Amino acid sequence: MELLIKYKKTLIIFFLIIISINVTTLILSKVDSSNQVVETSDDQSVASQEIYVDVKGSVVNPGMYQFNIGDRVDMAIKKAGGFDGANQECINLSEVLSDQMVIVVPSSNEQCEQDGVNDDGVVNINEATVIELELIPSIGPTKAQSIYDYRESNGLYTSTDQLLEVDGIGPATLENIEPYISL
Repeated sequence: MELLIKYKKTLIIFFLIIISINVTTLILSKVDSSNQVVETSDDQSVASQEIYVDVKGSVVNPGMYQFNIGDRVDMAIKKAGGFDGANQECINLSEVLSDQMVIVVPSSNEQCEQDGVNDDGVVNINEATVIELELIPSIGPTKAQSIYDYRESNGLYTSTDQLLEVDGIGPATLENIEPYISL
């Protein structure tokens, strides 16, 4: 008992030091954990940040490639090995990629397709705006809007025959407009 009384102050200081070390360690571990990036185990959230783009035409290695949201056309061209005899003036390298996007790089002897209409007046129904769709003979504002809305609701057209599913377009109209449209 005499020892306890003799070293009472020393023991109190020793226990206070141990307690303060533990408290400091606990506080620092909470600060570190709050600054850490939380990784998700949900595969769907990671997968939803991946997009796939099909690169075709005058590139070294055409094919489908995986990208992250926010990547640009420049990255897609580089991933496909770069241009190969391409008309580079036709490609907007700064455009942001989107899932299921198709990049068609024209050869150096092909003309550029500006927006949804090429130099020959042919309208790309997968890229044209409502106003550009109105350039198709016998397509007015209502049908143009219907073509656009169908594309927005159902995805890109894979065949011009899908236009038959658009309100106001029947076989006769499709036959008349086919020379003026492309995919």
